[in-house]
Amino acid sequence: MHSVSEAIARILAPRVDKYFGIMGNGNAWFIDALERLNIGIIPVRHEVGTVAAADAYHRVTNEIAVATTTYGPGFTNTITALVESAKARVPVLLVTGSAPQDAPRPWDIDQAAMVASFGVETFTANPHDAAQQTHTALTQALRNRAPVVLEIAYD
Repeated sequence: MHSVSEAIARILAPRVDKYFGIMGNGNAWFIDALERLNIGIIPVRHEVGTVAAADAYHRVTNEIAVATTTYGPGFTNTITALVESAKARVPVLLVTGSAPQDAPRPWDIDQAAMVASFGVETFTANPHDAAQQTHTALTQALRNRAPVVLEIAYD
């Protein structure tokens, strides 16, 4: 059985050959899983750059673009670029960590509610449905020509 991060990486591997990211503790296992599958990261220096670079990549190549950041304050740094992608109808998959489901910490935020306010859907990958949630998120991004957030459940 694969971890949630490995399951997501295995679904993405045949569809992407690069992604844009900055590592934090909410996405470290995901980045490791992609690296083990030889999917290279294009590192950026700030979280907003992950989504902005993925947005630009899609606009140039017309391919699905993947960005990754950590959760909480790191996630909030993506909002400006995520709103731009939503308004411009650019299919970007943002893979991020999320708060523990049963015991949120003081620095956790409701990421799904935040992005829903400007029309971005969020899917949460758990051990029992990571592959299905990843397929659904990709399908939604491409079908609706819109960014989508895929959260990796912290716990």
